[in-house]
Amino acid sequence: MKCFKKTTIGRALAERLRGIALNTPGDELRQMRSKIHEALRHDQNARATFYMASVLAQGERARKLTSEGTPVVMDRYYLSTVSYAKARGATVDLTSVAAAVPARHPLGMSEAM
Repeated sequence: MKCFKKTTIGRALAERLRGIALNTPGDELRQMRSKIHEALRHDQNARATFYMASVLAQGERARKLTSEGTPVVMDRYYLSTVSYAKARGATVDLTSVAAAVPARHPLGMSEAM
């Protein structure tokens, strides 16, 4: 779905809400992503757990921001991480991490909003 500009729309929505747009793996890890991909190129389970760790980290960041009253629009989160991992052949059970993922509103909004 790259052609649909989901990230651009998410950023525009965050701006309209006077909030912040977050994504996984996050800007800091994105800078290192190519090296991480190269290092983990033969292990889809390791790549999947890397991305799931970024979901947890960005989720905590979103939880903190929303608890302070800042709206957060999250681009790529738990379900897309699990979906991409499975599509790439990962066999690790990523669903076990679900309990640690910060709570989400049914429409994708944090409960703190």
